[in-house]
Amino acid sequence: MKFIILPTVFLFVIKFTNTATATTWNNRTSKTYKTIQAAINDAQSGDTIIVTGTYTENIQIDKPITLKAQGTPTIQAQNPYQPTITITANKTTITGFTITNSTYAGIYLQNAKNCKITNNNITNNGDDGIDLRYSSNNTISNNKITNNGLGIDLSDSEYNKIYNNNITNNDYDGIDLRYSSNNNMISNNNITNNNGTGIFLYTSGIFLYNSSNNTISNNTIKNNGNDGILLDGSSNNKIYRNSFIGNGVQAQVDSGTGNLFNLAKPTGGNYWSDYTGTDLNDDGFGDTPYTFTGGQDNLPLIPQPKITNISPTNGTVSVPSNKTIIITFNQNILQGPGYANITVKMANGTAKALNKTITGNKLYISSINGWNPGVKFTITIPKNAIKNSIGSMLASDFKSSFVAAS
Repeated sequence: MKFIILPTVFLFVIKFTNTATATTWNNRTSKTYKTIQAAINDAQSGDTIIVTGTYTENIQIDKPITLKAQGTPTIQAQNPYQPTITITANKTTITGFTITNSTYAGIYLQNAKNCKITNNNITNNGDDGIDLRYSSNNTISNNKITNNGLGIDLSDSEYNKIYNNNITNNDYDGIDLRYSSNNNMISNNNITNNNGTGIFLYTSGIFLYNSSNNTISNNTIKNNGNDGILLDGSSNNKIYRNSFIGNGVQAQVDSGTGNLFNLAKPTGGNYWSDYTGTDLNDDGFGDTPYTFTGGQDNLPLIPQPKITNISPTNGTVSVPSNKTIIITFNQNILQGPGYANITVKMANGTAKALNKTITGNKLYISSINGWNPGVKFTITIPKNAIKNSIGSMLASDFKSSFVAAS
């Protein structure tokens, strides 16, 4: 009898555990469902569906709802040859999921407008992480889009906003805009380590094909296999304030007119990791254009050294007499022409004898005789005391103070 009862109890526990860890419910009605699709089918327009746990299904969203994660739920495609999530309804929101396992697309928007795809991890989908077809005024933000065929693929889609995404390690391109994908805004994305091989003859971190009037700004486009950005048959696009770092080819314009790679000062152009020009007037822009096949950036950005941290921090008291001051910069630094004028002075104006060394992005300052007990000291670094490898210096003098321990 015991041998018969124990399996029954075991099965009951397993069922209870699955129910507790994978639950879907309608926030308006509190009704629960075994599948996400069942909850969507039973929902009204404007409802919010809350999801926990892991689900294996392909979801069709044909009404304006919000699909919201609680915890870290995963939706993986049951049929890998179909998108994991297909959206055909306007005003749909999807937030907080891991979406995976489709050989086609993690999320597919078709004729969908005013949708929001945010805070999702879209990974390991064969063709596209997110595919937009004939879809406009959508927002894709704060996604991690990685290990897909293409990161984000826009075809015949306009007025979309793509920002604050990590688009990395995809087999082909990070972002593709094709076939009259116009008036889109792509900003503040990290687009790195995409292979840039496969679907297109020219592949890139960002690929624009017959797509115009787009704005691409404040993105980091790094270590993509072929092009950082490639424009083909695309016109009147604005590309500025991006960082192009270590791509196979940083930029290329095959065809198109009116494409701008810089705006007027003070906005300027883009940062190019292989730019070899100078900034002799120290205004933060290169003195000569950065040129590439089909175009040029007339105001390449020269990042000026900036202090990001100082130890001890400004206003610290009871600093040990043997404390070494450590000043950290945003990049590796060198001695500038005013390096000898770096001082640490007491309140009465007396300057201390110092040892100063630079290692990488750090400046180390120590007092030869120690910091006088109970005395307030002011550190002064003139703006011309520090420079980077191409000669740019600090934007202004820097001061900080501390009080030595009594």
